[in-house]
Amino acid sequence: MNKFFKWLFRIKEPQKIKLGLALGSGGAKGFSELGAIKAFEENGIEFDIVGGTSIGSIMGAFYANGFSSTDIEELIKKVDLSEIKSLFMLNMDTSKIFNVIDRNIGSLNIEELKTTNMIYRSKAPLRLGLAGGGTDVSPFSDLYGGAILNATINMYAYATIEPLDNGKVEFVGPDCDEFEVCDATERLSTDGFFVLARGAYNRIVSDFTHSALSFRITLHVDAPAGSGLGTSSTLMVAIVGAFAEWLKLPLGEYDIAQLAYKIEREDLQMAGGKQDQYAATFGGVNFMEFYADNKVIVNPLRVRCQFQNELAHNLLLCYTQTSRESAKIIEGQVKNVKGKNQASIEAMHKLKEQAVQMKEHLLKGDIDAMGELLNFGWEYKKKMTDGISNPFIDKLYDTALKAGATGGKISGAGGGGFMFFYCPNCTRFAVERALAELGVAAKRYEFTSNGLKTWTI
Repeated sequence: MNKFFKWLFRIKEPQKIKLGLALGSGGAKGFSELGAIKAFEENGIEFDIVGGTSIGSIMGAFYANGFSSTDIEELIKKVDLSEIKSLFMLNMDTSKIFNVIDRNIGSLNIEELKTTNMIYRSKAPLRLGLAGGGTDVSPFSDLYGGAILNATINMYAYATIEPLDNGKVEFVGPDCDEFEVCDATERLSTDGFFVLARGAYNRIVSDFTHSALSFRITLHVDAPAGSGLGTSSTLMVAIVGAFAEWLKLPLGEYDIAQLAYKIEREDLQMAGGKQDQYAATFGGVNFMEFYADNKVIVNPLRVRCQFQNELAHNLLLCYTQTSRESAKIIEGQVKNVKGKNQASIEAMHKLKEQAVQMKEHLLKGDIDAMGELLNFGWEYKKKMTDGISNPFIDKLYDTALKAGATGGKISGAGGGGFMFFYCPNCTRFAVERALAELGVAAKRYEFTSNGLKTWTI
């Protein structure tokens, strides 16, 4: 009843005000600020942010780490105040103060502070691979160069990091009811369900912190694994983004995408291409180029709003109710390139042409050409390797075309997951009904212009 009246009269819940504590300088005189800290403690006042300058920064570091005013006072008693006083003279040797702190108190890294009250989140969008799929996979991209047109949609992978002080690492997957816990060491085993998060942790520690981290990480994706929307790579981007937000890592968009790629493909030896990491990081509609030495060029496309809206209206996304393991399909594709299978290689060149043509039509607003180009690409995609299609997928495709679609494709490597079809005018409704009779449901979505987002609460 209370909730009803709050809604009826639009009574808003009071928002918690965030408080910050700034501690000033003053040399040894700055220790007098302990009295203010003690008064805050006695009145139950807690701070969300603590900062300071000079001696204030030292006390602030201890206070932020959970030391009370009494604890800090006891530590001060162990320090030779006459030595401290000399340290804050104009011509002081600043190295001395660090020696004093280390000798009497010990050293702390910023990542060791007890910031357990802070939560670090990230989300990265899934994508539709519109054209050129598969040409981003080595060795084809290394030998011939790849080209892909993709667009991100409002389905996401999420990661949340909560720092802990119990020396443990906890992995939580609420959407799949999975949970793992292990000791926080500098390198974790990559066995278990949360292999992506474990691999990301190992790389973050190796490249940045050089010391173990204790935390809880919660992971969630809006689409099932193996759905063809780039779920695993997008989740990896979200994981890296959450770590970057927590540890304030100096990583730009290309840095995050490349790091996510290296963790998956090099560290964890997972088969796959390069497009998903960059699509999730950058977001929007992008024409991507792939070259040797993992060189990737992301070209954001300025697609007019009405063209983008028309594409979303006419492009029907549906889930086949089956997942697939893309690794086997990609391994077959790689084998064909290494074995110089001319039919497979020629098919990939045709998919590159498809990506270029689709980009041009999309920018010009010739949206109905998408159907024919999708059909063109689908015929060549099936020639890349075995397993991309199957009798059920073929039946879905034929059914959609008979109901009014002009083209379509399987999303991702193939074998199952999501499919999408171009349905001009208002034929999408007939196509949707026809596919529903085969047990395939349409998925509502919108294109999104935003890539990886991170924030702290």
